Amino acid sequence: MKTMIAVIMLVFVAGAAKIAHQPDETHANHKHITHSTHDLCEGFVPENDMKIPVDTFFAEGGGITEEEFNAVIDRAYEVYGPIIAEQGKVLDIERLWTNSTVNANAQQTCRTERICEEDEPVETNPALADKEADPAPPQKEKQCKVNRICDVMKVRMYGGLARHPSVNVEAFATVVCHEIGHHLGGAPKTGGWNPWAANEGQSDYFATAKCMRKFYTAEENEQYNKGVEISELAYTNCVSMFSGDRQKMINCFRSASGGESLATLLRDLGESGRANKKTQFALPIVLRLSSPGPIIPIPEFGTPDPNIVKRTYNRHPAAQCRLDTYFQGALCSLSHELTPDNKDSTVGMCNRSDFTQGVRPLCWYKPPATEI
Repeated sequence: MKTMIAVIMLVFVAGAAKIAHQPDETHANHKHITHSTHDLCEGFVPENDMKIPVDTFFAEGGGITEEEFNAVIDRAYEVYGPIIAEQGKVLDIERLWTNSTVNANAQQTCRTERICEEDEPVETNPALADKEADPAPPQKEKQCKVNRICDVMKVRMYGGLARHPSVNVEAFATVVCHEIGHHLGGAPKTGGWNPWAANEGQSDYFATAKCMRKFYTAEENEQYNKGVEISELAYTNCVSMFSGDRQKMINCFRSASGGESLATLLRDLGESGRANKKTQFALPIVLRLSSPGPIIPIPEFGTPDPNIVKRTYNRHPAAQCRLDTYFQGALCSLSHELTPDNKDSTVGMCNRSDFTQGVRPLCWYKPPATEI
């Protein structure tokens, strides 16, 4: 039986909400193709107009090199490419080094195949062959089947983010892990346009509780540990939690360092991306990030966010709350090999029913009754 296939390509992006349609119809082949884009939210950080071009130089130093930028992405492919391939999907990370945008986002690409039986005429009565021609024969009712396949997990990493003076290698790796976390981090989900995506807080937690622990070899960790510089409070907590597992302890140092750097980035952008939103960097002057005073208190490990949400907050938590999330993820002693669940937010996570440290902060997460 002949078939007619219509393919609809759907693309979902973690960025500002917008929809684009590009219909392409080929009637002769009975093929209809439509491309759509649905964006989740603003990206790793809320939408902002900060731009950091390729040749920007900061007096304070900071930022990472193009070589480091590519090395982190290479490692993400090495670690998560095979894991995602086992699901029958593909990891696709765009290396947008020359793009000055200070952000990152995740995108899911889907295609919907509509397969229908070809129209077939009902056979005419041979006995009427010599008579006046039959009217157009009736058509069989089409039987259609729709299959929706989402098999490309895309991440976009922008050079502007990598060049921000607050960003070190660990911070950039944490952002890559955050974006992969939208795909693999499990519940709680964002909902709305993109129910496939883990929400912002969960993606932060996945980054340090799961992803960062897969990123580095024992040899790389030992080399890093020779020059580690993190706050005394973070150091003490990591040593206390993982004194019996040296690699987890050093990974905890790395995640604390990355989280602290990202908290500074969030402060520079403003609490929710609203303050400092118009900051742009022009060449070729030597640049400094400075302001008359902090727009918000500087996030610190010793000043956790005291807020308690009445229901899980799916968008970007405050800067201090995000630092708390990175740190608690780093302190989760549960195996990073345990896979999160897309419906049950307690699966594979450090929960309050079993742990006192390493749990998701209440400043964005409302635990289910089974977790308390």
